[in-house]
Amino acid sequence: MSQVDLHEHLPQTTQLLYSELLELSIHAAAEEAARPLPAGSFVQKKIKNGTYWYLQTSVGGTRHQRYLGPDSDDLRRWMDNVTETRRLRRPDAKQRERLAAMLAQGQATTLGPSLFRVAEVLEDAGVFRLGGVLVGTHAFGSYGNMLGVRWRRASLRTQGSDIEQDPAIGIGLQSDVGASDVPAALDEAAIGFAGIPTLSPRHPSTSFKIRGKKLRVDFLTPLVGAPKTGPVYLPSLKVSAQPLRLLDYLIEGPVQALLLGRKSSLLVNLPDPARFAIHKLWTSGRRGAAFHNKSIKDLDQASALLRFLREERPADIESAWAALEDRPKVRRDVLQGMERASRDLFSTDLVELFRSA
Repeated sequence: MSQVDLHEHLPQTTQLLYSELLELSIHAAAEEAARPLPAGSFVQKKIKNGTYWYLQTSVGGTRHQRYLGPDSDDLRRWMDNVTETRRLRRPDAKQRERLAAMLAQGQATTLGPSLFRVAEVLEDAGVFRLGGVLVGTHAFGSYGNMLGVRWRRASLRTQGSDIEQDPAIGIGLQSDVGASDVPAALDEAAIGFAGIPTLSPRHPSTSFKIRGKKLRVDFLTPLVGAPKTGPVYLPSLKVSAQPLRLLDYLIEGPVQALLLGRKSSLLVNLPDPARFAIHKLWTSGRRGAAFHNKSIKDLDQASALLRFLREERPADIESAWAALEDRPKVRRDVLQGMERASRDLFSTDLVELFRSA
């Protein structure tokens, strides 16, 4: 396969649709952050001689009611204001749905329904709003849409087989994110999430699996300094995360991007593409023989991204490589990974770009 065969550009109309949807999604997220609205409907109950209001939501077919307070003019004004604000925001939400559907028809990569549903749960829990970064195969699957390309090699495509290729949704988390209750949100989603037991009964779970499915969510956090003997508890999210070396490099300075379903979209954080590619090169050399196939996938994904960036955004590679200036051992491992791979993945000029930087 020639050096130019790994990607083809999406139609210009598809690229413009993506840019428009991304802009609308960023504006909507900022508006929601500045003026959050509760989801659900307002329900009135008469108990004895009093009237009381509840916020009712439905999750997985199960209704939940949250008490708001006794009937009063102030509470009614607040509920009227919420209802009116929802009405004003509805046209923008409909427009985002229309754009997502058009993108799905315009050759953009979309997620399967199970994966998209889990991503929705994570978004509802505030994971991405609070700085969580999507990592792994599912992050790579979204880079094509973001960069305006479609990967030509079948092994690089995630559409239609995302869970079969990699059942784990990796979420990188810093320790100083805002407050949320992620386990409670997963439980309330009522789609069968359960913590996966760790090898040591003393350690809390860092992964949650959907019963009856391969799909799971892994929570990760940077490992800096001496190795840790177990998971790290993040009290602001009420979840434990597995510490990983070099994750701090991967998730520093993330970019906002879209996960696309067939008729809707989610705004998420992805690693910088150049850092993702370099991290994949480093990871490929650290996998044992039992994970040889994953090492090959690491190299394939790194090659696809670096070739694109070398052609169209070389400064991104230089910046990501410069960020490793104080980690010479990581740099050596990355270069060794490139040299171990076949020449159809990493051309001589690409290797020299790293060596000369």
